Amino acid sequence: MATKFQVGFNKGLLDLNPINAGQADLNPGHKWGPGRVNYVLIHKILRGKGTLYARGQIHRLAAGDAFIIMPGEIADWIADSKEPWSYQWIGFTGHLAPEFGQLPSVFSAPEWMFSHLTPDIVDPDDNLEYLLAGDLLHLYGTLIKAKKQRQDHVMRAIEYIRAHFAEELTIQQIADHVGLNRDYLARLFKKKTGKTLQDQITRARMEETFRCLYLDMSVKEAAARGGFKDTANFSKLFKKIEGISPKQWKKEIHDPNSPRRMPTKVILDTADEE
Repeated sequence: MATKFQVGFNKGLLDLNPINAGQADLNPGHKWGPGRVNYVLIHKILRGKGTLYARGQIHRLAAGDAFIIMPGEIADWIADSKEPWSYQWIGFTGHLAPEFGQLPSVFSAPEWMFSHLTPDIVDPDDNLEYLLAGDLLHLYGTLIKAKKQRQDHVMRAIEYIRAHFAEELTIQQIADHVGLNRDYLARLFKKKTGKTLQDQITRARMEETFRCLYLDMSVKEAAARGGFKDTANFSKLFKKIEGISPKQWKKEIHDPNSPRRMPTKVILDTADEE
């Protein structure tokens, strides 16, 4: 391994505290590990190729990729035999460091990532550590804090739908409650859940009708409780989902000899919301 530069420091910064940093051009087939570190370690691939073994998975990486090793994790990596990679790295601790564990082992490196790690790393004013801490905070704000906020917006939308599905609920009402532009929330929700906001409203309404039918309410009452104003339209949608009418479903669900003991397409399909 040809190390262009490597620096070590430890000012004990509270939030994100750089421990070491550097840049290296690896020789063909150069291997690190298996090993572990007692701090968070992030690499950014500048060029070339290599293979990472981490968290029980094998990853083929190239320029633009980044990988992270959390404290105590066992990992090893090897440079390609024909196009060995060059990379930058920063190792760090701090109060916010454990939150980087939310990142996958491999992620796309923002273009600005580690912008202060350059070969002309001479730092007569001893400011480099603070600059690198700033780079890490930027990364935290972009990849972790922003992700949390997006998740919060989606969960707030789901919770609002669950509380108001029986009303004449509109996408604009949900967006106003969450505090986002309607179109942006719609795109965000679709990206996070794979479903549209209208899908989520329909799901909440159908779950309630299944519950009501299970409690032996009439089809008309179940539809009303679920926020469906038109019983005929509700029955049509129900049959599209379950393959039978709500009346027939209600009959079967209370028949001990019927194989249809639970809703098959709505109630059980809830894990992907979290």
